[in-house]
Amino acid sequence: MEGEHLLGALPVQWHKSLFNITPWTIVVTNARIIVARLTPAIQKQAVDAQVQEQGGGFLKRMAVAATSGFRMHQRYLTMDPEAVLAETPENWWVDAGGVSQVAVAEGRWVSDQNRHRKQNDHQLVIVTQQGKFSYTFKPLMNAADAANLLAQVFGAMVTLQ
Repeated sequence: MEGEHLLGALPVQWHKSLFNITPWTIVVTNARIIVARLTPAIQKQAVDAQVQEQGGGFLKRMAVAATSGFRMHQRYLTMDPEAVLAETPENWWVDAGGVSQVAVAEGRWVSDQNRHRKQNDHQLVIVTQQGKFSYTFKPLMNAADAANLLAQVFGAMVTLQ
């Protein structure tokens, strides 16, 4: 799209079933969101590039691979939106006209038996003309920040619960 620029990226997970979780990234531009799948091949390619850049052997590769999930979504911040969309055939996009509702629900706080507090994953639900898409994302990103990022495209359709 002409004049389109990136605003941010939100790492999310789609739960196909109880034990089948797929990582995705919601790339937010000024005109739309692009939902991009992080395939194992893309993750391996990113890890390989980082290990080559930093140098190192087997242990370095293990360390980079173990921590790459926390920042993998940042790779999209330097990519052209059309390149993000073309990266895998599963990637798709929707603009504000194709969305009827965006809801961000903050994860509940729970305490264990030792009174350590932990926050559950946040929920993101996007209702489009094609259907309802539900994702979760880690509390490493604040739910209010995610809602504000999405509100830059969808405005008042975004609710924070």
